Amino acid sequence: MDMHFLQQANYIIQKLKTAGYEAYIVGGAVRDFLLNREIHDIDIATSAPATEVKVLFPKTIDVAIAHGTVVVRHQGESFEVTSYRGNTLFEDLRLRDFTMNAMGLSRNGDMVDPFRGKDDINQRMIRCVENPSLRFQEDPLRMLRAIRFVSQLGFAIEDDTLEAIKMNGFLINHVAIERVSLELEKIWSGAYVKRSFGYLNETNLLEKLEALLPLRKALLDEDVATTLTKLTNRTEVWTFLLFISNLEDPEVFLENWKQPKKIIVEVASIIKRLPSILESGFTCEDLYYLGLDTSLRTERVRAALLHTIENPIEVEKGYRKLPIKDKKELDVRGDEIALLLTNDDPKSKIGQLITAIELAVVNQKVENTKSAIIKWLREEGLIDA
Repeated sequence: MDMHFLQQANYIIQKLKTAGYEAYIVGGAVRDFLLNREIHDIDIATSAPATEVKVLFPKTIDVAIAHGTVVVRHQGESFEVTSYRGNTLFEDLRLRDFTMNAMGLSRNGDMVDPFRGKDDINQRMIRCVENPSLRFQEDPLRMLRAIRFVSQLGFAIEDDTLEAIKMNGFLINHVAIERVSLELEKIWSGAYVKRSFGYLNETNLLEKLEALLPLRKALLDEDVATTLTKLTNRTEVWTFLLFISNLEDPEVFLENWKQPKKIIVEVASIIKRLPSILESGFTCEDLYYLGLDTSLRTERVRAALLHTIENPIEVEKGYRKLPIKDKKELDVRGDEIALLLTNDDPKSKIGQLITAIELAVVNQKVENTKSAIIKWLREEGLIDA
């Protein structure tokens, strides 16, 4: 754990205690502390009402104050501080999802572990707190979270918890698609994704997730799980899954999954060019229109699909050799092209000619100089001689 981060959390805890309230580090930070994993954020549970937290600390952000949560900013770090659900820490912890996430850590380093979460961590076991069916009915997303922790930590799911997922799987369709998408992306990027696919198959959770039906065949394939470990971000994963699933309209699918517009556009642009890239490799046009970053992502997908080693150096070398990297680098402007047209030519012809010039320069059919471009336009019969 970053000791500076911990010290800042302890400052908040001490200030709450001085004001007469209980406060503990809780949740994933405690789990990751015991696992010696990097901690990205620290949550604090307290007996103080959210309104009192706002009074005690000068810099706060209301993120879910109706649910008792405010973010406290201290020395450049953010800490989620949440009022107990219930009247005590025990009542708060018993409402959490899994025993490994239902522990508290005091300022002095004393562990509060009423549900033996530390034992389950030592046994590498994912176990619901008390009644698993009740936990999943409170928030059905927890079923996917269990499998996400399998993918990230390599743990096993305890038998009663696993049976409860099988029994309550139909509830997953009650969860907002954005939340489901986020969990799935974390599953796909985990170090133990192949093991998590085994649980997805065993629980039939994907069968019950109606919005994912077009990808179901791919997601039930263990070879796909192995391949996903070679991909590095959500663009690559979505591209790979949608391409092998042969969806007619990947953009509509991603829109339904509430993906950011940037991701949708990038995935669609890669899928459009993938068939020819798989067959013949990257052309100058591919590298130009995709750009360097997207070309490198495309190369990882290409290598994954062909079960070969990616070659980013060659992709980057090809990109660096392009005569231009952007339309703005053309040595001729639209207003200069307009002067070459006749009165009978429609204005739309300017854009058409710029596109033709762009392709010709990228494919090195003409040098990127104004005189060479105008000469080429005349030779091609695109403007009057």
